[in-house]
Amino acid sequence: MEWSVYLYKINESLKYPLFKIQNYEFSLWSLIVFLLILIVSRVIANRASRLLSINYFNSSHFDSGRQDSLKKILRYSIYIIGLLIALQTVGIDLSALMAGGAILAVGIGFGIQNLVTNFVAGLLILFERPIKRGDFIEIGKDVFGIVTDIAIRNTTVRTLDNVAVLIPNSKFITENITNWTYRETNIKIRMTYSVPLISNVKDVESILLKCAKDNSDILKDPLPAVLLEVGASLNFSLLFWINKPSLYSTVRSDLNFEIVQEFQREGIYT
Repeated sequence: MEWSVYLYKINESLKYPLFKIQNYEFSLWSLIVFLLILIVSRVIANRASRLLSINYFNSSHFDSGRQDSLKKILRYSIYIIGLLIALQTVGIDLSALMAGGAILAVGIGFGIQNLVTNFVAGLLILFERPIKRGDFIEIGKDVFGIVTDIAIRNTTVRTLDNVAVLIPNSKFITENITNWTYRETNIKIRMTYSVPLISNVKDVESILLKCAKDNSDILKDPLPAVLLEVGASLNFSLLFWINKPSLYSTVRSDLNFEIVQEFQREGIYT
């Protein structure tokens, strides 16, 4: 008898309303059920993503960026389904919430409109793929680096200084973004040098091409090229390609050292 009374009290305590939002009351039991469903959804999402990689992606020709996008979309879909089930389970009428934009009103009431905006933007990024993991991008004058992750609220970009910058996903929808590797991983670099008009143009061209061809990080196909424009001085542009965007600054610096050294040795001054 004592045990039944004890269990009855526990049951009453678990079902006792802790707080109320609009017309919905929440007890400790409903919160536990809600969290358990979300945890199970997360476990299912992670396992489904892993199975997709093992059973499908290993034999497919999708690049890593597309694979990452599909896995993220699968996980987010399972998360959303789990959230809807959790809300329905704790007694929230989804049809009533959706009517008249009630979900949006609740979201704004909790101050999560920015979260919703970034989440939707993240889904657009994953579906449309204007950027993907591994892309070399430039945002304004401050962020220049490689996309390492596209998450629910923000995208992580690792700069050339190896600093992780978290960019809100909405920024990729509303602002101009330069994607250096949108179609392929190879990127073209242009480096300019100005020398006096009296300089021997063939000597300058020879030095620029030699230094570029001797650098092991510069691609041999397509070959480096030199363009010349004449103004108050001789303005040379050295064009070349690399396939490792993370070496952007390193290759430029190494070339500058070699080229300036060759210019000084040949008596050419910039």
